Amino acid sequence: MLEEETRCRTCGKVVDNTIDGECESCHVQRVLHSAAPQQQQEQEQQPAQGHVTINMTPQSMEIRISPQPINLVIDEASMDQMVSQWLATRPALFDELVKQRVTQKKTELAIIRDIKSSRVN
Repeated sequence: MLEEETRCRTCGKVVDNTIDGECESCHVQRVLHSAAPQQQQEQEQQPAQGHVTINMTPQSMEIRISPQPINLVIDEASMDQMVSQWLATRPALFDELVKQRVTQKKTELAIIRDIKSSRVN
């Protein structure tokens, strides 16, 4: 009895066994190539992860939103207006900031008075 040869339907190579009529190498290549467009399509459908960077200087604030090329620069006058309006909605925070500033000024005044009194004596 003659055994019938098993050939790969893709490359024609004689093999011991096949997977869906193909040798292992051809089968793996076909599966990878058919899955690649699907994986790429799934990646394209996923929204890009955003990243926000805030750069503050005494004169301005720059906000960068990535991956979209969005840059927002806020000048000092606009920043003052935004902060003033924001603090107006948070009176407890505003009061705390005022208390801290008054304490700082009292300390500075005490130092000045101490220096003046040491010069007089």
